[in-house]
Amino acid sequence: RPVLVLWASQTGNAEDLAGAVARRLAAAGRAPRLRSMADCGPADVPAGADLLVVSSTFGDGEAPDVGAGFWDALADPELGPFDDVRFAVLA
Repeated sequence: RPVLVLWASQTGNAEDLAGAVARRLAAAGRAPRLRSMADCGPADVPAGADLLVVSSTFGDGEAPDVGAGFWDALADPELGPFDDVRFAVLA
């Protein structure tokens, strides 16, 4: 299964953590792709992927500027479900 690690960070902490996660996955023999949510949308998540999302939050749990577009796109009613995508979110 492809592994995609997405990050959204306001200050860099979540980006650093996502990088560490990707390095550990690579050391374990996986081949993760590490991408910013600013450069990726839900349509860019490969079918059958393992998706790891690392995001900071601020205020009342809002996404950082880098991730706002991705999170907004997930709310689109036209977006089909990710039935074949396993995911975990760390926020």
